[in-house]
Amino acid sequence: MIEPKFIKSDDDNKLSLNYDELRAKGITFIEKFSGNQWTDYNYHDPGITILEQVCYAITDLGYRTNFSIEDILQIRKGNSNLGHNNLLYGPEEVFPSSPSTINDFRKVFLDQIPSIKNIWIKTLNNTQGISGLFQIFVQLNDNLTEDQISYSVNQINKVFNENRPLSTDIDKITILKKDIIELSGKLTLDSFVVGEQVLAEIYFHIEKYFSNEHVEHKAELTNKTLEQHFEGPKLSRPIPDKFLKNKTKEIFISEVKEIIENVEGVLSLENFYVLKNNIKCYDNIITFEEDKYPVLKPLNYQTGRENSLSVFKATKTYDIDLSIYNQIFESLKINNYHSKLRLSNYKKELTNGKYSHQEIEEYFSIQRELPSVYGLKENELPSNSSKKRKSQSNQLRGYLLLFEQVMANHLSQLSHLKSLFSANKDSIQTYFNQAPVDIPYFNDLIGFESIESYRDFVKNISESTLQKINRKNQVIDHLIARYGESLETSLLHKLLKLNEPELCEEKAMILALEIKMKYARSIINLGYNRNKAQNYLSNKETTSGLLDRLNIILGLSEAKQSLTQEIYNSSKIEKGNKVWVEKTIKIDNKKSRKAIAIEDDNYSSEDFNFHCTNYKDYQELFINAINRNQYEIVKSEGLFHVFFKANNQLPVKVYASNTREKCEEKIDLAINKFRHLNTNCEGIYVIENILLRPYLEESYLVEVKNNSKVILTSYYAENKTELESLQTDLKILGKDKTNYSISSQEGKFQPVVYDVINQPLFKSNTYFTDKEEAEKEIDQLVGLFKTSEDDIVFEAVKSSEELKFPNDFNYSNQINLVMPDWPLRFQHKEFRELVEKSIKNYIPAHLSFNIFYLSVQQMHLFENTYQDWKVLKLKNSSKELAKLSLQLIQLLKSYR
Repeated sequence: MIEPKFIKSDDDNKLSLNYDELRAKGITFIEKFSGNQWTDYNYHDPGITILEQVCYAITDLGYRTNFSIEDILQIRKGNSNLGHNNLLYGPEEVFPSSPSTINDFRKVFLDQIPSIKNIWIKTLNNTQGISGLFQIFVQLNDNLTEDQISYSVNQINKVFNENRPLSTDIDKITILKKDIIELSGKLTLDSFVVGEQVLAEIYFHIEKYFSNEHVEHKAELTNKTLEQHFEGPKLSRPIPDKFLKNKTKEIFISEVKEIIENVEGVLSLENFYVLKNNIKCYDNIITFEEDKYPVLKPLNYQTGRENSLSVFKATKTYDIDLSIYNQIFESLKINNYHSKLRLSNYKKELTNGKYSHQEIEEYFSIQRELPSVYGLKENELPSNSSKKRKSQSNQLRGYLLLFEQVMANHLSQLSHLKSLFSANKDSIQTYFNQAPVDIPYFNDLIGFESIESYRDFVKNISESTLQKINRKNQVIDHLIARYGESLETSLLHKLLKLNEPELCEEKAMILALEIKMKYARSIINLGYNRNKAQNYLSNKETTSGLLDRLNIILGLSEAKQSLTQEIYNSSKIEKGNKVWVEKTIKIDNKKSRKAIAIEDDNYSSEDFNFHCTNYKDYQELFINAINRNQYEIVKSEGLFHVFFKANNQLPVKVYASNTREKCEEKIDLAINKFRHLNTNCEGIYVIENILLRPYLEESYLVEVKNNSKVILTSYYAENKTELESLQTDLKILGKDKTNYSISSQEGKFQPVVYDVINQPLFKSNTYFTDKEEAEKEIDQLVGLFKTSEDDIVFEAVKSSEELKFPNDFNYSNQINLVMPDWPLRFQHKEFRELVEKSIKNYIPAHLSFNIFYLSVQQMHLFENTYQDWKVLKLKNSSKELAKLSLQLIQLLKSYR
């Protein structure tokens, strides 16, 4: 049988704490390496005495190294955040994720909105074939006002959008209405029972049978792993899936009767039947529509009514004391429902360690433990000692310093363990050291002006900058690997140098490392929000979890309001306003150069004038204009000219000045400006197709016909739900001549029907050239509505004014990522490949995506449209929003 292999930590610990084994091992090394130049290895030997002190010192190091990890990481009085800095998060932070299932969302709604009794979510079978839409059915608390109901609906929208997964949305929120269920019959009770108790139990069990209400239960803590406890969204109390009730769609009268007859104390139930909304039910099954739920009519509403449940004992009517009944009924409800259990009960608070930083790091010199005959401690040598004796003492101190420095560094490394395994960008140091100041005459021994200078020297020789970067990269790789993540930054390092060619290798590596450290610090939020979409109902600028991750991975700055604003605000892009020609410019050294220059040589402006024959030239400015080698300053006819060279083409004269210094200054400004634009014009927009769907319902006009002839048409197009009320209003308003008026336009007259608030509802299909003819038409219409209403036919006709959304646009499970095509990195093929690879790695598996790289002009138009769309989306202005949604669709289709 093959035994499992694993690392045993005890073996090494035993050696570091075992003085005898350390001493024996030391003697073994002495015998091996000293040859025949040693003595008998007895205790009196000076070398053995030093070995013994080193062994004692190692046992002290071993003792402190074996402190519990909690004591080392949580140094007393330390202010470190082990979660944020060291990625040592508790299970309550690591395992939860934003809602991704219907049950997850039900839990979040129940947890965050107190006015909800229960809530159900179903995927909508959209007539347009759009998936990702949800219909929400809500059972609210009883006796809410209209304002409270409206507030609850707004809260549902708010909570959903704060947690909305990519490519999903709410289509409709339905507030459930009550179907009142009333019991009727003759109930005979045992003479020895309390009637109020029996009736309370009957009503309690039937209400429980009917109930849709989510009930708080005590969470079952046994036989569950931490992953199971904390899976799903963060909640203030656990809500197991099995306690999420399905909506009651039907009840059976036979089961209600069985519940009543099974209550202890009930002898018989006669003439039993059930009423739904005061209508007697004859079938055994009672069904409830999608927007309805059953509510058992309270007993106090039934007392004394003909249809009430009559209670008898023997042959006498039993009068129910409602106050006693209510007390018993409420106590049954309270005893059945458990109190809420807070998730904070699971959280383990980390306490400060037992030891201070000094107690772990402080090193005690072995030289203070050696015999006085060695003369190492202060004032140990006699004042009349020879120079040779003093030199020997100093020589031994210097010899021992090497060993003591290593041991002191070990303790410093131990005390800085949390700094080593830290993602904090304040320091990338990985080797920690200290000055062993407890060594006697330490200042004289080190040969430096100050101890601080010595510390800096030891720090510098401990590790080079390149070693720091490589080791810190390994540490961060380890930290994020704990969460199943990895991040390769070599391409980012390469592209950083492209934007700043003079950037040294180490600085570029540090910037790439900082991106990886930022990724590590964000690991919890990135994991929790990985499927989350942008909250379009927030006044603040929010981004999706996918975009947050891409921004870090790609080294992009935070989301900006506009990627083109700086270009349009700080630069002029002019087409054809200046004439550029090829010129021969005489240089002062008698040579001449051909260059492209402004025809009239008007360089009076303080700005550079770059010349681009096409958009490709404009893009290449962002690649070449950041490089000092692309500029050349030449002197001609008393002026200094700045030439810009690119792609082996003729140089372009971009600037002229009286001094070389001014030219150099302007070159530096131009380089910095293009570098700034390369950074500040970077960004990504994520557009979810589902949010661009047609929100407007199909709109209809109502045509009013008499004898197959259209006599009136509705003034405005309305959705189908409004058509019936329009017809009802017209049947009433049409009988009163005062509700009519005549509109005139270009000599034509048209009768119009108005409502009570003077809004036009219907208009005549006939225009009259004479006002009197229009008056006669009104009289005929009034007479028709008064006497021949049955001859009037109403017909709904689809409005031709409806916006036509394209049928070939995929609204389901698709997103678009819109990016600029002019910043340096976004032009680079490898960077674009990294973008696509990153999106494929982190986009939810069921979603597809398009990537569009837009020119400056395209991006400017897109941004203006998108920003206007976001404003209207926040305001929920449906008609205008539909127009902008259609514009965005047309723009996205044009980019393909």
